Amino acid sequence: MLLAAVLTPLVASCSHGTTAAKPTTGGSGVAARPLSSDEADLLAVTRFNAYRAKMLSVTGTIVSGTAATDVTLHGWIDTVNEQGYGLVTPSQGGEFLAVWNTTQISAQDYNGSTPPLPRPQKGWSTTGLKASDSALAAAQLVLLGLSSDRPDNPQLLLQDGATWQGTGNVDGVKVDIMGGPLATGATVSNLRYWIDSLGQLRRVQARLDGRDWSTFDLATASGIKF
Repeated sequence: MLLAAVLTPLVASCSHGTTAAKPTTGGSGVAARPLSSDEADLLAVTRFNAYRAKMLSVTGTIVSGTAATDVTLHGWIDTVNEQGYGLVTPSQGGEFLAVWNTTQISAQDYNGSTPPLPRPQKGWSTTGLKASDSALAAAQLVLLGLSSDRPDNPQLLLQDGATWQGTGNVDGVKVDIMGGPLATGATVSNLRYWIDSLGQLRRVQARLDGRDWSTFDLATASGIKF
């Protein structure tokens, strides 16, 4: 599965489509440009590296309009089995635990600041999961799409409009910021990857509403089981 395919259900659910004005600058204030061959090679192995990590921690904020509707997510992604687990905290309160895969989500109320390990075995309510359900659902599916059991094709990334958008820093590590390849019919990418020199994904940003960037920091979480 190519990186662009990850974006498709997300774009369909956005209230602002991908024909929005194209950004003139990248993540560090420089002009975005097409990837070089070396940069395409780096982006191409990023999802495979996430798969090989097996487990990633994730901490981020889902932005969907105003601060009053922001939602924070703290938990983990099983990159091999495409499953996530974590604590969801809406700005207005009402924290809950969530465990999800590509088709469904289970949730239960929880009073605490960190998700317990191992996760509770009882008390879950389960429903289907689609990107169009909410910004949270879209974010959860994007996070599950950050791994692949094989590298992507760098030539296709170049052909499909992936861009270099500057450099940045995540927890003291220098990264290149790259815009994901364009989904079919799109004119701008709603995904942005912060990748270190070894091809490890340190941060991902997604415009879940086609306008505001939601940001998620990622790190290898060896030994975690949920």
